[in-house]
Amino acid sequence: LFRNNWRWIVLSTCFLCVLDISRFFWLALIVRNIARFVSAPRLWDSEYWCALTDFAILERYQNWEDAIVTGRAVWGLLYLITAIWKLNYGFLDPAVSCASIFAAQILSRFQGLTYVSPVLIKMAPLIILTNEFLVGIFFLFPSAKFHKAGVLACLALHTAITITPAPNGVPTFSVIGATRCIFFIDTAFTKLLISIFTTRQALLISSCLVVLFALFDLPRALFFCVTILLVISLFNESPKNTANKKPSSLLLFLTIFYALLMPLIGLHDIGACTMFGNLRVHGGPSNHLFLPTGLLQRLMFAPGTPGIYTGGEARILATDAQSILKLYPGEITHLLGNQTLRLLSSTGHVSREFNPKARAIIPWLRQPPPFSSVLPFEIPTYALVLLLREQRRSFEAFFIEYQILNPNTREIQRHIRFATNETSPLNNNSYTCMILSSDNSAPCDDKELPFWDHFVVPLWARKLLLFASYATLPTSTGAIESLPCNY
Repeated sequence: LFRNNWRWIVLSTCFLCVLDISRFFWLALIVRNIARFVSAPRLWDSEYWCALTDFAILERYQNWEDAIVTGRAVWGLLYLITAIWKLNYGFLDPAVSCASIFAAQILSRFQGLTYVSPVLIKMAPLIILTNEFLVGIFFLFPSAKFHKAGVLACLALHTAITITPAPNGVPTFSVIGATRCIFFIDTAFTKLLISIFTTRQALLISSCLVVLFALFDLPRALFFCVTILLVISLFNESPKNTANKKPSSLLLFLTIFYALLMPLIGLHDIGACTMFGNLRVHGGPSNHLFLPTGLLQRLMFAPGTPGIYTGGEARILATDAQSILKLYPGEITHLLGNQTLRLLSSTGHVSREFNPKARAIIPWLRQPPPFSSVLPFEIPTYALVLLLREQRRSFEAFFIEYQILNPNTREIQRHIRFATNETSPLNNNSYTCMILSSDNSAPCDDKELPFWDHFVVPLWARKLLLFASYATLPTSTGAIESLPCNY
């Protein structure tokens, strides 16, 4: 996911480790995280997870056992908080949950499970939720027996992720999870693995294999190789007990801040621990059972005032702007397959899925919608301002019709239709902008979103804030908890 020039820089530091791993290992970690910063905010949540475990190693670089304890605690917290965020009305509802879609995709491969498939699809949210909770709890317990159970639970979860067909299978994330499990269990076998794979010959071979895996897209094979080695290790000996060692307080705080507090405050959406979680992070009261989200957008709402959080939520009703339609709402239902859709329909699922997060991160996924009509969708006004700027730079005429919503009450504040035949600068002859209402219409003033050209986005926002859209289903009752699956 790194930018092209950074891919080779990161790879070159890996080859430096072949010469002397004791001297260049820390450099490889630092360079990799600089590459992440450069690529931000277009990062998967897994990249943030990797960065936190990298920092655990860097902070305790001189003491490997302490690094293991900290890394394991960080990993456990990440899974635990991810599971906590899934305690929302959307994920727990089998009619819209992402978990039900994944289960239907896997079960569509096994025709003999026709009779139990509907039950398993409906139970999928609870199964995944329980598994993630167990991984987190087991890794956080000080007992070595729990660590062993945590690794097995982690591998079971990632095996399911790996065998899930496209477009939802993410074997690269499974590789990340499995390889880090090697460092989270302290056994003679894993030490042997580390000692073998840190020799010059093995590093050279593994570096070449990484290139081959990248070229031929074989992460599934790599995941199962690592998994087999880990299972052999766990069933041959027990991990070393590290109950007397304490994880780094700084890393634990950073993990809790990133995973729990940032979505709650509203500092993070894409890249947060909410992937496939049906969680509403912006645009209204949270659909979580007991935690708020997006507090800054709700607290700072000030209509007509340019700012990151002041504009509220925008519901796009219609547009022909390609820079917007290539990203949002990003429906991918047509990629799920007929058998998967039949299984979902038999259980009462809405059978709709969207991938705005993936499109925002990976440019080559941005394609015009294959449908004649596009569902209305919601994004923060800050995100819409940036998209309008991008569209105007394309020098293509476009129109957009949208509503401004109060993120506290979900009430419609204004209904706007904007059209232009030029991009920049705007003048009285190049655009039309009207505030629509049932009674009459009136021209817009310069406080509307298309005219926020003077609004400067600060660096922290450019590196953290990347928002997904929420599609408004035609069958929806308007309740904020009925949020369809998106990633």
